[in-house]
Amino acid sequence: MTSIRTLLRSNRGSMTAGVSFIAVAAVIASTLALTAATTIAEQHTYADTIRTGAAIDARYSQYLAELNAGVPATTGPVSYNGVDVEAAVVTATDGTPKLQLTAVNASGATVEETRELTSAAGTHITGFTNEGAPTWGSVDRVIEGRFSTAGGHAIATGPSRACILDTAGAAWCWGATVGDGTPNGRPTPTRVDMGAVPSGRKLTALFAEQSNAGASGVCALDNAGTAYCWGPNSSGQLGVGAGAANRPTPVLGDHRFTTLTMDSGTICGIRTDLVGMCWGENTDGQVGNGEVGAVTAPTATENNRKFVWLETRAHTTCGIAAGGDTAAGGLLCWGLNEASGRISPTRVDENLNLTTGSFTHDGHLCAIDGAARAWCLNGFGGGSDRNGLLTRVAGDTRFQNLTVRAGTACGLTTASTVVCWGEGSAGQLGNGQAADSNAPVQVALPHLATDLAVGDRFACALDDHRHVSCWGEGSDGQLGNADTGNAAAPVETAGALRLAHVAAGPGTGYAVDWKGRLYGWGLNQQGQAGVGSTADVARPTIAQTATTVNTPGYTPFASYGR
Repeated sequence: MTSIRTLLRSNRGSMTAGVSFIAVAAVIASTLALTAATTIAEQHTYADTIRTGAAIDARYSQYLAELNAGVPATTGPVSYNGVDVEAAVVTATDGTPKLQLTAVNASGATVEETRELTSAAGTHITGFTNEGAPTWGSVDRVIEGRFSTAGGHAIATGPSRACILDTAGAAWCWGATVGDGTPNGRPTPTRVDMGAVPSGRKLTALFAEQSNAGASGVCALDNAGTAYCWGPNSSGQLGVGAGAANRPTPVLGDHRFTTLTMDSGTICGIRTDLVGMCWGENTDGQVGNGEVGAVTAPTATENNRKFVWLETRAHTTCGIAAGGDTAAGGLLCWGLNEASGRISPTRVDENLNLTTGSFTHDGHLCAIDGAARAWCLNGFGGGSDRNGLLTRVAGDTRFQNLTVRAGTACGLTTASTVVCWGEGSAGQLGNGQAADSNAPVQVALPHLATDLAVGDRFACALDDHRHVSCWGEGSDGQLGNADTGNAAAPVETAGALRLAHVAAGPGTGYAVDWKGRLYGWGLNQQGQAGVGSTADVARPTIAQTATTVNTPGYTPFASYGR
């Protein structure tokens, strides 16, 4: 009998050969499979490429066909055989318009192509529709502003005038006596003479006089923190020296500021070292230097008090003390007071860890603490009146910011909702009722809010769909809904505009869209809406600039499909 060991030994050679053959066969099979898989993947990639190219061609043809038909060409995404293609008008380096087509195929890959752009309706873009599509004509280029979409202090509004920054950091102003020496004002945004701003500097924040009693002063900060002011200066109240200042003029002294506030002829600011500085009208001690009498240059508040927030209104100034101060986080006020005038910063309340606030001419003052809770003076907001002290606003709402104006407070909450309280007879609380409420009520917005602007007896909010809704008094068209009636609940502004920022003056609304175009609506008797006339406007109307805004990095014909 042959043993297993003998059998294995005798068959070793043939087994080795068999194993080698099997291994080779496996390699060949694997290679063939890999080649087949690679071929299939390449075929899929090739098919995607063909499909994407065909979709871009179809989208391009559709865009031109719409232009040639004389209808607004759509810019939003259109699907072709599973490929979404979006169109956007851009400007080439030679200044000619081109059509940029962006395709996203089924695998998620993005392909961009730029095509020539002509139209039987004309050879030049003369404007844009609300959807971002160009309109065509025979002029060289559209006269259209490219203003900052940053919001905040990029726009400043006053009783009958406003100013805005462009993307190059220059100021444009319009409305009554805009501070450039024009006695009757301007109904269109006009570029301010920037000759006194050093080369390489640009303005980054604007601040407007809030009272008609303070004439029409405007101030600004540049990117180095230097303060500039311009406008009427009969008593040197602007802090720029004697004589009229018809263009941004540096404020006296080598100071660097982080913010400014101005009202009733008084100007205050916080320096980069947090020291509070004030100047201008000082009949009631509102400058806070321990004296009365006009001050013509920035002067530190008594004892070089430091602040994290500072605001002056109607001959009274209030601030929140900075860390290191014995009153850190507490409220201090000085100037005109119903009981007795205070000519030095005086502590109003204990340390509440306050961080920011809002102050209005009628004496209402509210602030937000480090836990995002709101506090107001004299029981405003539903708390019990503590005889001149701050009281927690009713409820446990947490705030991003809040504004007090004309007896009403509105705030943007950390939950991206809006609440209001105070006077509500014109519907300005936005809760569907034309009645006052001393405690916060929620505004009935259709979507979450991202920006809030409060005027006198009306307010507007920008939602996360980029639409603006307004509520409250509408007698001058300030709700922007093509009507002049009041609305106790939010109504969307006319035109279905997609916007980036909203702002408000006393009776006028403003917004900037994503292409940097400015819109105004509402009260316009002094041209403060900026639309080229002095008639009230009841719907957002694009501002007409006197000259083309041609700023570095500005794409005159850019369209982003918004």
